[in-house]
This record gives sequence, C-alpha cells and structure tokens, in this order.
Amino acid sequence: MIAELAAISGSLWVAIEPKSAFVRVVGRASFAISPALKQFGTAVVNQSCKRFILDMIECESADSTFLGILAGLSMQTSKNGGGQMIIVNLSPKIYETISNLGLNRITQCYPVGQCPAEMKEKLQHIGQLKQVEIKQAEKKATAETIMEAHTDLIRLDQRNAPRFNDLLSVLRKDMKHRE
Repeated sequence: MIAELAAISGSLWVAIEPKSAFVRVVGRASFAISPALKQFGTAVVNQSCKRFILDMIECESADSTFLGILAGLSMQTSKNGGGQMIIVNLSPKIYETISNLGLNRITQCYPVGQCPAEMKEKLQHIGQLKQVEIKQAEKKATAETIMEAHTDLIRLDQRNAPRFNDLLSVLRKDMKHRE
C-alpha cells in the first residue's frame, strides 16, 4: 500500500549540507507526502539550517496541503535567524498557485528557466540525494496535518480564508466525532 501511495502522490529526495537543506519533489506534491516534508523541514530548521531549497523540476502538481506545509516551514525558517526558503524550477501552473496563495511573498520563487546561475550551479553540485520514506499516516494525523497546513495559508494571507474555512470546519467536526 505504501508503494502504491508513493506512486500516486510522489516522492521526496533530500540532502543536507552545512547551512543548506535540499528537497527535490518527484511526481505529485500532495497531502500524502506533506507529513514527511514537515518532519524533514522542521528537523533541519531546528538544526539552524539557513537555506531551504526546493527543486520542483520533476513535480507534476502541488496541492494546497503541501503548499501550506511549505508556508509553515518558510515562516519557521525566517524566524530561526533569518533563514530563507527558495523554490526553483516551478511549472507555470504551480507558480501561479503559489502566487495566488501568497507564498511567493515569503519565499524566493523561480519558474523553470529562470533560476539564477548561482542556484543552478548549487543544484548541480548537491551531494547524494536520499529518498525519504513516505509512511501512510493515520487518519487523525492526516487531518491534523491538513488543518495545520491550511491554517498556515490563512495566517500567511487572510484572503485565503474564504478558500479554506469550509475545509477546516469539516475537519474540525470530523475530529470531534472521532474523540
């Protein structure tokens, strides 16, 4: 089941260098891989990582949960000593979605073909990337991740509230029924 989930949702490949963390997303960037991204991102930010670089060259699509996790990590990175999140090689559709959600205001975003030469060079010399194991989360943990991601998108930009308030309301009711 996990292999099927990874095939449907995508995968994360990571590397850590002094003061920089790299993530390459392959396939779909969805709620299914968001907990793994959050766990990796939080760990490296807590280790005083100053640059969080996301390469989306092989990413087919990105859902709002995944982008909400990026928003939360970006806010966390900037709070931790002024770090920065850089997202490169964005397809036009994902770049538009990021812009519509306001994520481009707290990250450096570069569509495919517009990556600065210094960043291209850096990406070509990343050490060995390792695939992150994607574990299927329990329903409650998945709901909590989705809620946190969308809450962060609303904190980022209040104009996101009408988009996500109904979703958050449904998730809250569902979680209360599970208690």
